[in-house]
Amino acid sequence: MKQKRIIIVVILLLMLFVGVKENYAAEGNIIASGQCGDSITWTLDSNGHMILSGTGEIWEGEVVNGRRQSVFGGYEDKVITLEIQDGITHIRSFSGMENLRYVKFPETLIAIKEFAFMSCTKLENFTLPNSLKSIGQQAFQNCYSLTSVIIPDSVTFLDINIFDCCENLKYLYIGGQEGGYSYSTRRPIGEVVSLEKIEVSPNHPVFSSRDGVLYTKDGTCMIEYPEGKKDKVYKVPDGTLEISSGAICYVDTLQEIILPEGLLVLGDSAISSCDGLSSIVIPSTLISAFDDWNGSISCCYDLDYIENKSDIPFPLDWMWTTWLDENGNQVTAIGKGKAYQYMPIWEMWVFSERNLEKGATLAFDDYVTIAIGRFNCGPEDLIFETSDQNVVTVSEEGVVTAVDYGTAVITIRPRVVGEDGETEDTCTITVIPPENPNTSETPNTSETPNTSETPSASETPSESEKPSESEAPSESEKPSESEKPSESEKPSESETPSESETPSESEMPSESQTSDEIETGSELETSSESEGANKGEGLTDFREVNGNDSNSLKEGMLLIAIMLSIFGIAGIGILMWWKRRHKV
Repeated sequence: MKQKRIIIVVILLLMLFVGVKENYAAEGNIIASGQCGDSITWTLDSNGHMILSGTGEIWEGEVVNGRRQSVFGGYEDKVITLEIQDGITHIRSFSGMENLRYVKFPETLIAIKEFAFMSCTKLENFTLPNSLKSIGQQAFQNCYSLTSVIIPDSVTFLDINIFDCCENLKYLYIGGQEGGYSYSTRRPIGEVVSLEKIEVSPNHPVFSSRDGVLYTKDGTCMIEYPEGKKDKVYKVPDGTLEISSGAICYVDTLQEIILPEGLLVLGDSAISSCDGLSSIVIPSTLISAFDDWNGSISCCYDLDYIENKSDIPFPLDWMWTTWLDENGNQVTAIGKGKAYQYMPIWEMWVFSERNLEKGATLAFDDYVTIAIGRFNCGPEDLIFETSDQNVVTVSEEGVVTAVDYGTAVITIRPRVVGEDGETEDTCTITVIPPENPNTSETPNTSETPNTSETPSASETPSESEKPSESEAPSESEKPSESEKPSESEKPSESETPSESETPSESEMPSESQTSDEIETGSELETSSESEGANKGEGLTDFREVNGNDSNSLKEGMLLIAIMLSIFGIAGIGILMWWKRRHKV
C-alpha cells in the first residue's frame, strides 16, 4: 500500500514538472506563419523569433499602387531575431524590419539580393557564410547599428552602395581569393561617415587597399575613398590612371586633392560633394572627363576655381552653379586656364541706411540681411562699390570702414544674376561724430546745492564751542576700584537660571546632531530621494535588459519543479533504505 502511495507521489511530481515546462515553452508559442517562397515557409513566435525553412529563393513582394507588398504578412515590426535555415540560397524582402537585431545566415546562402536588409536600423553585427557569392545594391543601407563587417573570401560580386548610410560602421574587411570576380563601375561601399579605412585581403583578385583607400589590384584605378578618412590633403598616388565614378564623395575634411601627372580619366562625379575643397588643378595628361550637366567634379559648392592644364575642354557642373572664365564670361567648360564658381542670385535684402562712427567697421552680415540663391551665398558671390572712398571704403568681403565724416553709398551687385533676379541694391552710410555725453545724466546747476543750503561759517562750531581739555573728565572722575562692583554684588547662584529653566538634554542637539548635520539634513533627504529614483531607474533598466517579469517567474517555477522532483526521488530512496534496515 505504501509503495503505491510512493509511486503516486512520484507521478504527481513528474506531472507538475511537465506542466511547468509546457507553460514555460508557451512563452515562445507561434503567433503567425506563412509562405515566402515556392518551397519556403516562415513562422514567428511570441518572442519575436522568425524561422525560415525550405529550399530555394525567397519571393519578392508584389508591387501594388507603387508600393512593394510584404511577403511576411505585415509582421516585419515584430521580428527581433531571424534564423534562415540551410537549404535557402537567395534571400531578400527583409527591408524595414526596424526591430531586427540578429540574423543567422544558412551555410547554403549564395546571394543577398538588392535592398534585402535596407533600413533594419537595429541590426547589429552578423557573420556571412563562406558559401556567399554576391551582395546586391544597397543590401544593408541605413543599418545604423552595424559597426563591423567581414566579407568572406567566397564573394565574387559586389554591387553599389551596399552599406550606404551605415553611419556607425567603423570596420570593413573585404576577403577574396584567386578566381573570377566582378564589381559595379561605381563605388561598392557607399556613404559611411565613420569608416576611416577599407581593408582588403592581399589575396583578393581585383581589389587592393592603399593607405586605406580602395584601388584595383594593380593600383591604376581608384574605386572608393572612405568618407571618414581624416586627411586634409590627399595626394593621389603616381601611377593612377583613372578615378572612377563617385570615388571621392561627401568627404568634408578634404581641403586639397592633388591629382598626379599621368592621370588619364575622371569618371562621372568622380569628385563630388566635398564641401571643404577650395581649388583643384586638372593635370595636363587628362584625356577624358564626364561630359554632362554635373561633370566629373560636382556639387563642391565651396570650390572657388578649377584650373585646367590639359588640352581638352574640361566640363563644369553647370546645373546648380555658374562658372565665369578669367574674362568674366559665363562658361560650361573651360579650356586651358581658370574658371571661377559663383551662385546665381535672385533677390537681396539690404538695409537702406546705416550710421557709423569714424574709424568703425561694418561687416557684410550687418547690412546685407540675406542673398537668395540656389544654395548658400556669401560675399564672394557679390561685387561691392563705394561712391566716395574718402568717406567709406568697402573690401571684396563686403566689410565697410568709416574713413571720414560725410555720406557715401555702397552699391551691391550679384556676380551672376539669376533669372529675373535683382541686378543691384544700395545702402547709404553716414559717418557721424562720436556721441556727446548724455547731458541728462550730468548734474546741472539747479541740482547742485546752493550756498544758502550749506552751513555758514557762523553756524559751524567755533573753536570756543569745542570742549576744552578742562571739560574732559579727569582721572578723579573716572570710577575708582572701590566703585567697581564687588564679588558680593555679582549675581548669586540663586539668581542664575535654574536647571528647569534651561533647555533639557532632550531639547538640545546631541553630539551626533551637529550643526553641520542639521544644516545638511535636507540635503540627505534629497540625496536619499535621488538614490531611490536611481534605484528605480536601475530596476527599469534591469527589466528592460532581462526581459519580462513573467519570464523570470516561469523560470523560477521550472527550477522549483526540478528541485521538488529531485527531493522527492531522494526521499523515496531514503525511505526504502530505512525500511530495509528496520526489517533487518
